[in-house]
Amino acid sequence: MQKPIAGSIRKKGKYYYYTYQKDGIRYLDVALKETEFRKAIKKANDIYSNTINPDELTPNSIAPLLYKYLDREMERVQKNTLTLPTYNEKKRILTTHVLNYFGQNRDVTKLTVLDIEDYCDCKLETLSNNTVVKHYHYLNAFFKYLCKIDTLIKNVVDLADHPGRTKSEVPDTLTKEEVAQYLTHLENDKEVSLSFKIAIINTLLGGMRRGEAISIKADSVSFIKNPKNPSVKYVKVLVKDTITTSDNEVIYKDTKSHKERQVVLPPFATHFYAQAISERSRRILQFGADKIGEYIAGDDFNHNLHPDWFTRENRRLLKKYNMRYVSLRGFRHTRATLLHASGADLKSISDLLGHSTIKITADIYTHPGEDIALELANMVNF
Repeated sequence: MQKPIAGSIRKKGKYYYYTYQKDGIRYLDVALKETEFRKAIKKANDIYSNTINPDELTPNSIAPLLYKYLDREMERVQKNTLTLPTYNEKKRILTTHVLNYFGQNRDVTKLTVLDIEDYCDCKLETLSNNTVVKHYHYLNAFFKYLCKIDTLIKNVVDLADHPGRTKSEVPDTLTKEEVAQYLTHLENDKEVSLSFKIAIINTLLGGMRRGEAISIKADSVSFIKNPKNPSVKYVKVLVKDTITTSDNEVIYKDTKSHKERQVVLPPFATHFYAQAISERSRRILQFGADKIGEYIAGDDFNHNLHPDWFTRENRRLLKKYNMRYVSLRGFRHTRATLLHASGADLKSISDLLGHSTIKITADIYTHPGEDIALELANMVNF
């Protein structure tokens, strides 16, 4: 059995702290900077593990049963009946949130429906409805396993009330004129980093998600020519990864639809990508390949950037030029809307955005603008 570990990251002022709970007492330890996450979390886990008294654990304690369940889930991964990203997410939620809340030696046979509902209510204070629903489902799967191995007679999680999923609000989108204005500012502003310019191009012109836009690696980029006009070059990008966060920790995983897709960016992007690849090659010669990362939109050593950095920089640039705020998700919606208004078919737009079905594209990602509304209004006159 693995060492039971539980805890989570909390921010206090400029610093982050690792917090964990034992015997009803909450502990705060290990002040850390954002760049020291991995090292500090490992240290904090060691501190937490050292507080555990193995004699406190009983056959019905939640910790040994939970890790037995996770061992079974890993077997499913090896048999390809469960994806590794799903397993990692399930393990993270159960070993950080659930164990941290209930405690290592809590007797699972004495947990009630009210305990589960209290857990969901507690998590709703800091997490969204949809995230808590995910917690509920993972906890439910664990308790179904406990019933299967005859540790429990009934699944109290299945009987508990839990928050329902909520539909995300449709974000604002930019008009065609606003897109042109934004790209002009982006190209001419000398204070904006090349990495940010590429990330915005990926989102606004490539329809990529925020995490996908900053996860493009050098070996996923190629340049192609227009057969009808060989002097015009395009950037072809293979989107196969995404970077996201959870509890302030950066997580790497495959795309939301678990599929790779190709995105061809317009000629506007060619100069920026060529410059970024050239700059990365120069750094490799100067510092050595072992010190330079793989990312095109990365830091000074081409290592990945934090998704929140991308959001902050977008907000700052829009404010600088007195443009109305539209989120990065709104940029993705903007690309779909403008393509649809220009006559692109839904299948092509769906493939570009990486949707699992055309229905998602049609229902959520295409918004008729005012010009389309006026055109429809003039179609039939009385």
